[in-house]
Amino acid sequence: MASNFNLEEFREVANGFFQAEGHISCRIKDNYFTPVLVINPNLSVKSLDFFLTLWHILGRTSSLSLIKNKNGKIVIRLSSESCSEILNNYSNFFNKIYGEKYIAFQKLSDIRRITSLHRNITNLDPSSLALAINIIYDLSADGTDRQYYLIEQLRLLSINNININLPVYTDNNKNISILFIIGFILGDGTLHIRLRKSDKRSI
Repeated sequence: MASNFNLEEFREVANGFFQAEGHISCRIKDNYFTPVLVINPNLSVKSLDFFLTLWHILGRTSSLSLIKNKNGKIVIRLSSESCSEILNNYSNFFNKIYGEKYIAFQKLSDIRRITSLHRNITNLDPSSLALAINIIYDLSADGTDRQYYLIEQLRLLSINNININLPVYTDNNKNISILFIIGFILGDGTLHIRLRKSDKRSI
């Protein structure tokens, strides 16, 4: 990295980028919960350089690759399915985000707390298992696109008629920085220039 590299400024931009393009979810597969964190920016020389730097700062423990998305376009994919890495590394670095993505780290932390003593979810007591599954389905938009609806998933695990009160989570109340906004625009912004003829016959 360059001698004038400013880590805190880079982090602010990266947090804005994650706000725009980051994704946090949790899968239920083969009786295990697997957290998933993914960032999929478009590929360019600048974005590749940016994410190589980010990958290096985050310890080079996650997966960084080039993939073809569903539209046939080559994109960068930075991802991790390690619960400890996501909660101990990513959550500390991306702690200047907002809304559901900020709260998602809290939900993953609760899922790990509930399931920490039992790697196989079938070993959990019904109330704890029901709570963990409800938090997972509440974690992201994936909850509406899963193979099973929530009630179907609960029935598959023989859970019936358990009233669940989801925890109350708090959003980030820190002020948004200009660098965060720049990162958000880089990740999700589009610039349009409209040309139109005025009454004075000029453009």
